[in-house]
Amino acid sequence: MVDNYNFYVHESLVDKEKRVEGHSLQKLNDKLTQLNNENENSKIRSIKRQATSQTQYDSENEDSILFIANENENDRFTMVKKNQNNQKRKIQRGEEQHVYNLDQLDESYNNDKHRKTNNYRIYSRRTKTKEIVDDSSYHHVNKKSNNYQVNHHHQINQNDKTNIPVYPVNNYSLSYATDLHLTPLKIKCNPTLSDKNAALKLTIGFDYWWINNDGDLVGITKDLSLYVYLCDTRHYPDYIDSVQLNPILPIHLPPQHAAVIKFVPNDHSLVDIEEDLRKRYSSIYHIEEMNATRRLHSRHIRIDVYDKIEYNNILNGGIITLGGMLCEVDEYLPAPKILLCTKCNIPGHTKKVCRLEYDRCRRCGNDRSNGDHKQCMILCHHCGGEHQANNYKCPILLEFRRNLIEKLRENPDKLPPQIQMFIPLDCRLRKTEKVLFNEKKPVQQFTYTNSLYEWPILDKPLKNCSYDKHLNNLQNELEAQKHKYQLEIEKINNKLLQYSTNIQKSCIIMQTQINTQKEIIDSTTSIVNDLTLNMNTNIINIINNL
Repeated sequence: MVDNYNFYVHESLVDKEKRVEGHSLQKLNDKLTQLNNENENSKIRSIKRQATSQTQYDSENEDSILFIANENENDRFTMVKKNQNNQKRKIQRGEEQHVYNLDQLDESYNNDKHRKTNNYRIYSRRTKTKEIVDDSSYHHVNKKSNNYQVNHHHQINQNDKTNIPVYPVNNYSLSYATDLHLTPLKIKCNPTLSDKNAALKLTIGFDYWWINNDGDLVGITKDLSLYVYLCDTRHYPDYIDSVQLNPILPIHLPPQHAAVIKFVPNDHSLVDIEEDLRKRYSSIYHIEEMNATRRLHSRHIRIDVYDKIEYNNILNGGIITLGGMLCEVDEYLPAPKILLCTKCNIPGHTKKVCRLEYDRCRRCGNDRSNGDHKQCMILCHHCGGEHQANNYKCPILLEFRRNLIEKLRENPDKLPPQIQMFIPLDCRLRKTEKVLFNEKKPVQQFTYTNSLYEWPILDKPLKNCSYDKHLNNLQNELEAQKHKYQLEIEKINNKLLQYSTNIQKSCIIMQTQINTQKEIIDSTTSIVNDLTLNMNTNIINIINNL
């Protein structure tokens, strides 16, 4: 393919129509068919059924030609020249590949230039129907092209090889992909709100809020704990100033409260699984089957849990029993989100900075103000496929997501330290690469919080002077005071011991004196009694003698 685009600009209208109809390619196909027939008559060749995706381009034989007939897409055969039965090695991810499309063959035929190509060339008939560009080849072609043209409206890169728009990844796309996006919380009010001053009493805690066309209150908060708290209807009052509140809860909780149960058998219905899990875990918010995870025998289930403690217990367990089987449990990691303009459906910017003069329909690509676009024909204005322009099936958006992940991989400092991103299968460099996180960022020593109502953490003070000397002096003084205190305690204890000994001795002396006095009293009493008895006896005898 020529590098100068002026070749197509100066081409006549008749030649362009012939190019669209594929006349030149038809002639080239007939010529190759005739050449193959002549070679068949001279030498018998075997027909082998072979996957073209496994063809090795760098073969030793420069005359080998690989021809594919597209008359029946379900039954493709490959003709291999010179009976080459060598096993073809699969081209691994990341290896250099050479893609030669139909435009290259068409151009080489019109210019009558003999160009050096690979050992095999792949040809197919061009039909008038629109074809969706192969995702893998498109990804490779975009990587190989280095010549881009910048459009003044949305800064689109036009690939010279495929003529398919390639949208650049800017800083807004990177920040949007790594930011935490919490869905707005809607509160239906009865009666409806119309006065903003009256709504001020209902908006405590919201970072942004507004009244929609239906008179309901819509609020946005960036505080994760407050958002989870408001996802429970029990935390809403029934009335505020005669206004009845009816909150409309979001479908899912943030990814920080979501887990994935992997490889759940298809035999277990979602109703039975939900009933079983709600009996065991009281804080389950929502249970659903994840999209595009159903296989022949199993699928993945996503569960959202209110309570952070119960959520951590589920993850730390690693497994969960469902229907008598052990299923693996892992945390839910969101994939990078794509910033799409709601006005022109182009990634990389928002409606506020969009320069398109009209609102483009995501179904047909025309002006939404003209006609009814609810039943219009679905035709992607990015690639021409039969899907909406904002559908992730579009190869343009898939390529944009690949470039976005590649930018994040090259610039890990763009990722916040608390963010981990899930890498889709088609964007991985190797099978084991599943998570994208900031490896170069140092580990923080504090718990991350995105609350706007908490005090910020103060920086560590700079060491302008040394405090070692002052600390040593203070330590010595404390040791001296401690020693004095110990001495005083010992003196007091000695005095107490001495006083106690003296008291004990005094008590002993007093007890001895008491005992002595008691003995004297006893002896005196006995003497007095004896004397009294003798006197009484003598007196009685005297009286009797008289």
